Amino acid sequence: MAFRITNTRQVLSSPEVVFDTLTDPTNRTKWCYGIREIRRLDDGPVRVGSRWLETGRNREAGLDETNEFTCTVADRPARFTMIMNGP
Repeated sequence: MAFRITNTRQVLSSPEVVFDTLTDPTNRTKWCYGIREIRRLDDGPVRVGSRWLETGRNREAGLDETNEFTCTVADRPARFTMIMNGP
């Protein structure tokens, strides 16, 4: 199942700073409830093809689960898209 999540907020910072903050996967633990750990599988700035593992709590099952994500769009500072890899 594919779905899109879009959030809009007004912040007092440059588009580049906002983009860099939001696209750094390790920052997701600061605002995503249940995310316990994120580990990059590559180095350097986030770009198309960047990958990381995210471990979080599955509230329905009551267990931790790990998912792999890949960046598919990185158009700094305008657009960022990531997909969850899996079956």
